[in-house]
This record gives sequence, structure tokens and C-alpha cells, in this order.
Amino acid sequence: MADTESREELTVEHSKRTLVANAFERIQLLFHVLVRFSSPEESAVKSGIQWLELRGEKETLAKAKEYIKSLCNPELVIDVQFAEQFHSVLLDAKDDLEKTTSAVVEFPSHKSCSIQGGALAVTMAKSLIEDKLKPPQLTSQPIVIEPQLREFAVKLGYSDRVIDQAVQKLGTNVTQNTLLNELLKTTASLRYQISAGSSQPKPSPTPATSYPRREVVARGPSGTAPGMVRYDGAPEQVIRPPMHQNWDLEPLAGPIPRYALRDAHPRGAQSLPRTGYEMPGDVASRGTKRVYEAQRPADIVARGAPASSATPLMQGHAPHYSNQVSPLYEANGEVAGSSNVSTSERIIDEQELLMYQQIVGAKKAATNTSSNLRPVVIDGSNVAMSHGRQEFYSCKGIQLCVDWFRQRGHKEITVFVPSWRKEASRPEKPITEQEILYNLEREGVLVFTPSRKVNGRRIVCYDDRFIIKLAAETDGVVVSNDNFRDLAKENSKWRETVEQRLLMYSFVGDMFMLPDDPLGRHGPNLNDFLRKGSPTHPRICPYLKKCTYGLKCRYYHPERDQDTINLKLEKLVAIFGESVSEAAMRKAISDNPVASVTELANNLCDTMGKY
Repeated sequence: MADTESREELTVEHSKRTLVANAFERIQLLFHVLVRFSSPEESAVKSGIQWLELRGEKETLAKAKEYIKSLCNPELVIDVQFAEQFHSVLLDAKDDLEKTTSAVVEFPSHKSCSIQGGALAVTMAKSLIEDKLKPPQLTSQPIVIEPQLREFAVKLGYSDRVIDQAVQKLGTNVTQNTLLNELLKTTASLRYQISAGSSQPKPSPTPATSYPRREVVARGPSGTAPGMVRYDGAPEQVIRPPMHQNWDLEPLAGPIPRYALRDAHPRGAQSLPRTGYEMPGDVASRGTKRVYEAQRPADIVARGAPASSATPLMQGHAPHYSNQVSPLYEANGEVAGSSNVSTSERIIDEQELLMYQQIVGAKKAATNTSSNLRPVVIDGSNVAMSHGRQEFYSCKGIQLCVDWFRQRGHKEITVFVPSWRKEASRPEKPITEQEILYNLEREGVLVFTPSRKVNGRRIVCYDDRFIIKLAAETDGVVVSNDNFRDLAKENSKWRETVEQRLLMYSFVGDMFMLPDDPLGRHGPNLNDFLRKGSPTHPRICPYLKKCTYGLKCRYYHPERDQDTINLKLEKLVAIFGESVSEAAMRKAISDNPVASVTELANNLCDTMGKY
């Protein structure tokens, strides 16, 4: 030690003489230096300054001097709170903490410690203490970081607790972008912990209101006059399950008359038969004895349900609905959210949806190639702000959106972003993960729209115009939650793009979600919406049967397809058998090509009743 020994002096206030004298032993223990007063006490009293002499290695002398300054003239004093079980752990680590950081650490109680010294020493000691605490405990006072950084995070809605937790992981020397990224991860972690901690076993569902089963069509009871068929059961008791549920099949007492379908699925409220409604037996006897033949699973399975869940209609059976009320129905028998829709309209809509699925499903084999997929034009700013909860510009949202379409096989993807988004993030215009924009630009996916500054004033081109124009020219889909009302008024072709090819979305955390019915319940599903026309799979009219163009419509209508006509004819033959000629069935279909099988059967029954 003699070869490298150095000597240094420093001064402290005379009032601190006793404090330093009591710490001589500890200073020597921690830093292996010799400490003594180099000036007599009498002179120190007169001058108010006490001189100290330190001898030891040069490196340890610097730490010892810093420790004495922390003891006598601390720049910062903070208290750290912790659980009582950590007291012994921190007490054992006290020597290492003080030796490493030159801060003074004291334990006034078993649940807190006091750290004093220079700002850097206190910060280091606090960080080391928090590393010892598992899980890390938050301090009672905010961590010291640059005021503008804390103000920036607070403006975004983050609490001091969340900010401190993020800074604990990064340290106080952080940039604005790094802090924002860590805040996002911290809040996501907190949300996950809260949802996981609050999850409890769900209570068993309350049994649904039970209704008695009844046969839709049955032979008249013994009280009915001979040759008569009675329809019993109030119309309001008809409970139709959603299309994805299996049908409970129950054998009928006899053959299905040709009025069976009409009675089970009336066209409107006026056509619902009254309780005790009777019809002449000779009319019923003219009906066919044939019933529905076994159908393919795809014929009765709704979109999205596995084919194995299908329950075919076997000969001698007819659909009989479950006696439990569907969860889609409210207690008053109405569809949730659709109280103004009648039961008959729901039935017809479901039948038409089923028919649509059958015809379109038969053509899907030729539509799975990426060449049939529409180009995708993404409103980058709209997507980024949505993912950032309208608080900051999250470039990660754009990446999630692009990845979703890439996984589906889309090759033509274009993202438009204003070029001023290349600028560094500012508190009033925060932006995160900016490098994603440059990566997508290098991949040829992202395009920056022009903008410039003139005399300090930014001139920005309207990026929405680029988006709609490209989508209109390429027959592409626009991904945005904007309605583009101003642009729809400028050009009829742009209006068609906005009305028929605007795809809205939602973010659930980092999950990018699209609706299964982008144009509503009567429009095509998402898969068909994202396909473009081809010789094997023409472009489907988004309005289907509600189209007002008739035969002049330039889009494909599944209900007018020859496959649809043949399928309707098969069902009508299964219902009527030989009692109605095939020519009459074909004429009924051609007279009303958009009618469902139910409507066609009712029309034929009306026609037969006139003769």
C-alpha cells in the first residue's frame, strides 16, 4: 500500500466534526483509508472549518471523499419503502451499497431506508436496492428524471407510478422514444396481471326459459273432424335457434303435406295461422308423401361451423327446434339488438344466407390463389393513431395491419403516411417505433406522401386523396376508420370505392381485427369482400338481393346462378314431388329469381289453391 499511497485533504463545517469523528471507523472499514483531523479544534472553532486528511490508494480516496460529502453535505435525500421481510436482506447488503455508490444508507425502521448523498450516488444506490427487492417495490417519491420527459409522459395519461416503474428498468438516462416503448410494455403487463388476477370461475349459466316442444305439422287430434288437419300452438312460441346450432330431429306422425313448409315458415305476421286453424283434409291429402332427403353437411351448416357439426335431414324426419331459447334472443322473444325485425324476416334472411353459402362455397376451390385477392391500401395515419389510442402515433399498429394481410397471402399492399412523420417525436406530436416506417419503405410497402416547409410553415399534401385514388384505380380495398365523406362527393368512382370497398377495423391490444360482414348482414363475408373478380369467380354484388339494378347489374348475383336455380328446383321437388310439374316450378323460379325456397313454395301453394 505504501507504494501507491496518496494523501488528500478536504474541509467540512466545524458543526459536522462530531458526525465525521463517529464515522472514522466505518470509513476505514469500507474504503481502507486512514482519516484524521489535520487542524486543531481551537482553530477550527475560530474559522468554522475543519480540515481532514485522508491517506490511502488514489481510487479509494476519491470514493471516501464522496462518502464524507454524502454524510456532511448531501445533495439529495430520499426514502425507500419496502416490505418488512426485505429488511434483513438490505441490512446485510448495506456495506456493499455504501462502498459501491459512496452514498450513506440508514434504516430508520424495518420498512424503510434513507439514502443521502450526491444525485448520482443516490440514484445508483436506489437502483441497487430495488434490484434486491423481488418483486420490485416502488418508491414513495417519484424517481428523478428530466422534467420534460416526465411531463411528456404525464400528458399522455400515464401515472407517476407507471412512469417510475418504466424508469426503474431503463435507468434515468433515457430518450423519449425509449421511455414511450417501455411505458407501452409496462401498461400492457399491468393490464395482463390485473385480468389474470381477477379471473374467477364463471358461474353456471342460468337455465333459459323453457318452452314445450310441439310438432310443426301433425295429424289432427281425436277431437278434430275427419279429413281435417289442425295447427296447434301460439305463433309467439316459435323459437328459431341461430344457424350455428344443431337441429334436434324428431320424427313426424305422418307425411308432410305441401302446406307444411308454408305453416312452419310464414312470410309475414298476417300469414301466421291462428290457433286451431284448420284446412280441408282433401287439400292436405293432395300433398306429396316425399320428405326432405338426406342433404350434404354443407347444406345446413352456417359459415364458420365445422362440417362435422352438421345434422342431415334424413328421410322420415323434419326439423324440430330445441326447446331452449337461443342466447341471441331476449326474454320477450325478440332478437337482441334487432327488436324491429319480425320472426319471418329472420327466417328468410337465414335461408337466403344458407343458399348464398352453398353456391359460393361450391366455387371457392378456384379462389384460394393469391392472384384473386384484391390490392390493399392502408390509411397509415388512421391505423397508427388507432393503435396509439389517439394519444400517440404507434407505428407498430401499421406493422400489425400489414402482417395480417401478408398472412392471408396478399401481395399488393400499400401504406400511405405523410412524410412529416419522419420527423423526430415531440411532446405535442409523439411517435413510437419510427424505424418500422423505414423498414416498410425499404420493403416497398410504405409510401410517404409529399410535404414541405416554407418559411417555417408546413405544407402537407392530402394523403387521403392518394389512398382513395389508388384504391379506385386498382380496384382495391381501403383499410381505414375514416368515412372519406369529402372525397366521396368529388367523384362517382371514388364514391363507389368508399361505399363498397371501405374496410373498417378494430384493435384489441396488439390484435388487429376485421369484421366478418364488412358491408353489413346482407353483404358478402370478409373472404369474398377481399377477393377480386375472375372468370371462375366473378365479383359478387355487395347488395345481393337488395340490388336495384336488376338484370343490368354488372356484378355477380349468386341467387341468379344456374347452380342456385338447380338447387332451388331440387328442394321444391323434394317438397311437392309429382303434385306440381317441373315446368311450373321452373316458371316460379324464373318469375321471381331472388325469392327463397320458402317464398317459392308459398307462391306455388297459392297457385294450386286457385284450381
